[in-house]
Amino acid sequence: MNRKRSSRILGALSAVVFTLLALPSHAVPVVAFDFENLAIDDDISHRWGTNLTNDGWSLTTPPVPMPPFEPLPNFIETYGLQHPNFAGSTAAHSAISSDSPGPPCADTIPCVVFEREDGQPFSMESIDISVQENGSPTTVDFEGLDEDGGLVASTSFTTDSGSLGFQTFPFAGLGFENIVRLQFNSVPPGNQFDNITVNSESGAGGTGGMGGAAGMGGTAGMGGTAGMGGTAGMGGMAGMGGTAGMGGMAGAGGMGGMGGMAGMGGF
Repeated sequence: MNRKRSSRILGALSAVVFTLLALPSHAVPVVAFDFENLAIDDDISHRWGTNLTNDGWSLTTPPVPMPPFEPLPNFIETYGLQHPNFAGSTAAHSAISSDSPGPPCADTIPCVVFEREDGQPFSMESIDISVQENGSPTTVDFEGLDEDGGLVASTSFTTDSGSLGFQTFPFAGLGFENIVRLQFNSVPPGNQFDNITVNSESGAGGTGGMGGAAGMGGTAGMGGTAGMGGTAGMGGMAGMGGTAGMGGMAGAGGMGGMGGMAGMGGF
């Protein structure tokens, strides 16, 4: 391949790369917990301890204060696929439900806490809620807190019916953006929750998901610090296995990427 033709090809690839990099980014909903890995085909309730983690996300059930006695440990539980309270999808619920309504984590109100393991902020997209058992509709109160524990946003979601089955509730427009902690209560008649979904532009993925502190096998996801197996993703410092991705300093397997210092294969 002669030098002029090589220059024309690299020029064309550079134009494509810069066009791609100029496109606006869009938030991608990422499911932090869907509990499908906890599905068991039986008819009993399963207890999973006080904390679950998944791809950099943490779900905790703090001890419930019971003055003047010691706090009562709370646990995360799921129902087996044949359990009478199975709502159509493997979901979690608090082992303890309060006898009376109240805000999450206040006084003797049992609650569930959702946050990133690294303590960084995130924004909520949605959550699926079902009643814990057939009966009356259930209401769940949510609070979003900042790094100092201050209240950023609060809301309540009530299911349309008292029958088992999940309903998706969106957080859009409710102020649950750039929070570091989401907490919600478990009050009569109880609830099951599933598909906790976050916004990828504000920390989704944590240390193991798309767009957070770590991407697919790297240090960060698409547009972050590291891409698939490299140091950075598309438009960052490194691409697939190289030193830089498309439009950066190096491409797949080489020292220069498409439109950068060298083509595929490098020097």
